Amino acid sequence: MEILKIITIIIILNVLLPLYAQVKNVRGTYLLSNNEEEYIQIDKDKYKIIRTHVCPGCIDLDEGDSLASCGRVEYVQAGFVKLTSDPDSIVVKTVKVEESYNPQINDSVKIRFVFPFKGKYRIRASVGYPSKSTKCDTIIIPREKYVLGNLFFEIYNLDLICNSFNGGYLGRIAFYFSDYQLKHQNSNSLLITIPRLTNSYFACYYIDGEYAKIENDKIIWRNRAYIKVSDDLITPKIESGERSIDDINGVDWVD
Repeated sequence: MEILKIITIIIILNVLLPLYAQVKNVRGTYLLSNNEEEYIQIDKDKYKIIRTHVCPGCIDLDEGDSLASCGRVEYVQAGFVKLTSDPDSIVVKTVKVEESYNPQINDSVKIRFVFPFKGKYRIRASVGYPSKSTKCDTIIIPREKYVLGNLFFEIYNLDLICNSFNGGYLGRIAFYFSDYQLKHQNSNSLLITIPRLTNSYFACYYIDGEYAKIENDKIIWRNRAYIKVSDDLITPKIESGERSIDDINGVDWVD
């Protein structure tokens, strides 16, 4: 029995020690192919991908926003890490729904959206009835004989321009919001404000559990090699574009 315990401990150590060493060795700043276009910063279980130049296909980014992605690092086995973008919870928490009753609206529900995203979009929404779609900021849904249900809506980005330096699109396609229970059955006018739904929200890379290979002083992700330039977390010089917009909640870089 004691021998079995010893063997088990040895096996566990053989698995954990290489992973611990990997966590310690991976920390640092990695430059994309020595061309100063993009960095990866890794610090324990967190990562950031930082653009050092404004994304050529991204317009109206938040001022100074060169953050391409941030999220969680999982050390799955020696030589590999898994990258997962942070969830949309920060944006979802800022959604504000204002309900009111307008006697001039008959047999329908009017929904108006306000958000800072500048670009073409399509909204699909429902409040318990068949959903309706629009390419403007207001939807009118016939109420018919049904009672109000939960509010649900999707906002699709129709400006899917390349947002990575290899010409691909790695950003989010849509923003989803669901299961909001209306407080008043006589509500027929809704004002929905989403202050954090910006161009930067859609322009950020959306990474859903993708694997990156660790090779000596390199990280290889999506066939792109990032070379380690420092064991520290270097903040590159940020260039904000002429078409950037103000954002009081600007990016906080890792020190």
